[in-house]
Amino acid sequence: MRFSIQPKYYNHNVRPRTSIIVQASFFGKVIKKGTGITIPTNASDRKKKELKKTCPGWTPAEQIHAHAALDSLKQVLAQRALQIFADEQRNMNEAEFTEILDAFVNGARDVNREELPPEEVASTQHDLLEYIEAFIPTAMKRRNKHAKNEAERITATTVQQYTQLLPVLRHFRNYTGESMDFRNVDVRWHDKFLEWGADVEYMGAATLGKHIKSLKRLFYYAKKDGLEVHTDPLTNEDFDKPRQPKNEIQYLTREELERIKALDLKGKPGLSLERDRLIIGCWTGLRVSDLGRLNSSMIKPSASGRNMIHIWTQKTQKKVVIPILTDVQEIIDRRGGFPKFHSEQVFNRAIKKICCLAEINAKVEGQKQGTVIIKRRDDKGRPYQEEVKRKVAGTFEKWELITTHSCRRSFASNWYGSMPNQVIMKITGHSKEEDFLRYVGVTEEENAERFLKIWEEIMRRNGLL
Repeated sequence: MRFSIQPKYYNHNVRPRTSIIVQASFFGKVIKKGTGITIPTNASDRKKKELKKTCPGWTPAEQIHAHAALDSLKQVLAQRALQIFADEQRNMNEAEFTEILDAFVNGARDVNREELPPEEVASTQHDLLEYIEAFIPTAMKRRNKHAKNEAERITATTVQQYTQLLPVLRHFRNYTGESMDFRNVDVRWHDKFLEWGADVEYMGAATLGKHIKSLKRLFYYAKKDGLEVHTDPLTNEDFDKPRQPKNEIQYLTREELERIKALDLKGKPGLSLERDRLIIGCWTGLRVSDLGRLNSSMIKPSASGRNMIHIWTQKTQKKVVIPILTDVQEIIDRRGGFPKFHSEQVFNRAIKKICCLAEINAKVEGQKQGTVIIKRRDDKGRPYQEEVKRKVAGTFEKWELITTHSCRRSFASNWYGSMPNQVIMKITGHSKEEDFLRYVGVTEEENAERFLKIWEEIMRRNGLL
């Protein structure tokens, strides 16, 4: 028997979604069976005969669910075929193939699994990796842990964080042999995870902190689902994110923004477009995911008649109202609306080139995306090496370190000290002042110096100094 997995339809214009079918050949007779898995039609690569990693309209949750389900199906069919050949020295027949597919579609994904003793069943039910795999596809239907109302659900961004956590935990388990049982994940496990992440995987503190935050949320949901979990991730203050270093995201000063604005980009319409988007980003404080969504319908006049942007942020689902400052209004008037968005990758490359042309080239210490070799182990404990992208520390010209994140950071840093923090935070969407100060990279001493500077200005205005 030979089998292949393929979509039922390929034309996205005719059918936006398609089911996945399995085609098998039995002595020249071709059998096609459905798998119960559906995907966007354009998610299939017809030439490579495999699913794409991503495609428009395919959420991270759907992607991981489809890939995991198909991997499981391939494994089930291959194992069953080998088992039949080993026991009876023959190939799988049509009836057995149909039986396996029917069982798979009806939910019995592991049709080869023998009955497990009760203690092993209990262990499987408490497996962190299996829980995450099952949790992701339906996560967006669940109420957000920090929801202020019943209708607020887990966002796509949070689901993406769970999707990113899953392979990290697999690498951690394979390399260290640490347990993935909910009941064994304690502070000692947490410390080992952070040590492995920093020393073996070369992850930064921010990345590790994001994964710890995701873990703590998952323990909350697992306990809510009735699973027995260790209490450390939920109650022990030592089960926390690693200490965050001073924010190293580079920002553009007001003077640098003026130099960028003054650049002569005639004959370079692409760079001119991205320059306008950069200026809008630096004077609105929006994330790049929200910059790309800006449109004229979001502009509404305030009670004083000033134009404001009203937008629900994609990442946090918070509504923010942002005043349209002079430089932003000039761009909107000149272009007849907000500049067209291409992609984050195009924007990221373009703003580096723009900043280079503006000679923003002071030498600064920071981190830049580079390639490193990571030592890993597979699920059987065999060592191997893999080349991955990581941030590498060094001294660079400032333009090299400007990224899409620099827009939001520039807004916060340029207004910090000139306006009350709470006013800026209402626009950036920060809930805690501690997080805001860390974001703008302000130490306690720098904050005190800013206070003294503002105090002196107030005293002089009032003739008291």
